[in-house]
Amino acid sequence: MTASVPSTSSSTIGNTSSGASVVSFSYNDASLTAQIYWLAKMASCNFTLRSADHVGDTFKKMFPDSTIAAVFSLSRSSASYMIGEGLAPCFKTVIIEDVKKSNLPFTMHFDETTTVQVRKQMDMTLRCWSPTHNEVWVAYYTSLFFGHAEGAKVASRMFSQMKDDGIPMGKLIALARDDPNVNKTILNELQHY
Repeated sequence: MTASVPSTSSSTIGNTSSGASVVSFSYNDASLTAQIYWLAKMASCNFTLRSADHVGDTFKKMFPDSTIAAVFSLSRSSASYMIGEGLAPCFKTVIIEDVKKSNLPFTMHFDETTTVQVRKQMDMTLRCWSPTHNEVWVAYYTSLFFGHAEGAKVASRMFSQMKDDGIPMGKLIALARDDPNVNKTILNELQHY
């Protein structure tokens, strides 16, 4: 049995005379929501991007009576795009806003590695009190990429990124790294910010 649903199917729910807003629902919105949940599952379980290929076909066979499954589609390239250009900036904004809203000290953790492309990559995480979740959170913040870079250049990029994002540098109380001898220059450069 094949389900066929137009990609523009929609329905309107609730139209009151008191001026309440009209809620609109479309199967495209529901399919996008399903894609976001599936992408979150992929990320939390470390699924490869290749696992997104043809998953829509699997859902159609698993849930043949589902209108959402009927319009669900995803590929590795669309998954990569949606994670990198859609979800990642959203999560980055959430952690930055939590750091700002808490108005409390926070720490920044960084780890440098050399990628397969022989570029230096620095991953940065923030540890802060989250007023949104009422607990301490450690969350991925961003990654910076360099060719060959000396400590002063790395520190400059790192702290400039934090300033550009509006992170209150005066509340930064500690830098954490995987080795106490790695990048002492970054710690020394912090004084200038």
